[in-house]
Amino acid sequence: SLSVLVLVAGYVGLSVWAFQVHRLWLPLALPVVGALLMTHVCLVTWRVVCEQQERRRVHSIFSRVVSPDVVEELLVQQKLSLGGSLREMTVLFADIRGFTRFTDESQRRIQEEVRIQQLQGSRAEALLEENARETLTIVNQYLAVIADCVKHHRGTIDKYIGDCAMAFWGAPVKNDRHATAAVKAAIDAQRAIADLNVRRAQENESAERENATRKAAGLPLRRTHPVLTLGTGINTGLMTVGLMGSDQ
Repeated sequence: SLSVLVLVAGYVGLSVWAFQVHRLWLPLALPVVGALLMTHVCLVTWRVVCEQQERRRVHSIFSRVVSPDVVEELLVQQKLSLGGSLREMTVLFADIRGFTRFTDESQRRIQEEVRIQQLQGSRAEALLEENARETLTIVNQYLAVIADCVKHHRGTIDKYIGDCAMAFWGAPVKNDRHATAAVKAAIDAQRAIADLNVRRAQENESAERENATRKAAGLPLRRTHPVLTLGTGINTGLMTVGLMGSDQ
């Protein structure tokens, strides 16, 4: 912008000098307003719009991976550096109880179906893939409930460890009532999981009644969904918080 203003001032000065000294008339409106200023304004506007779109895209992508608070903290930094600070924080672990047993039993059941139906090749792979998708769908439903409760109480989702979610309060945004927020999030998560299980139990009852009819007709049976519970652990204390990893 400064270069454009200098160029405009230079051209205007040259035009005035040429007219006064040599009586040469140089056009001002079209080169200055139409060419220099309008081109510059359009370029700046285009860059701003594109940069804002890219910023929103990056924010949208990474907000699905880490907490939106962490994304905001990273985006405002001019330069990322490794290091940490000591803070009193509260951390929460939420583990889906019975999920490992469910996956083992589900895997055995699918392998038994493959053996009984004597499926091979792509048909066997398709059945195994379907079971894998169903397993991930179930665990994601439970993890989504936990994540929603954590976000509602302004917590930060740190990571997912299989069927376990880890969250903390007090960073990157300070929260003087971090322990209270964590306990409230845990209670809300337990209530939400209980409501989810009530709906699952009703769906299972409906599926079992329908399976009686489908079995008599020789049709494939509808699968029932497991009713899983949630275990939570909370601890408050001094913690080292910051970026860890490699400078590269």
